[in-house]
Amino acid sequence: MANGVPVIALNHQGVKEMITMGGGVLIDIQGFSSTVTRLADVLHGFAINRMDYQAMSQAALDEVQQRHTWHLKSRKITALYDSLIG
Repeated sequence: MANGVPVIALNHQGVKEMITMGGGVLIDIQGFSSTVTRLADVLHGFAINRMDYQAMSQAALDEVQQRHTWHLKSRKITALYDSLIG
């Protein structure tokens, strides 16, 4: 995401919390064949529709800058510590 590459991931565990602003595609796990078919469909879609790919690339960059920088993470952790210490 930080390099402007949209994420293609399985919709499993915590990944869906990382991709919230359109910077990737989450694939539901529905059996092996269905999951592989959906993955192929997404890759094919990226290959034939550069506009969608470019928009998703920008969304990936935006999400990283707005939600996943070290500076933002340190502010959240500091606020948590401050609230615990009182």
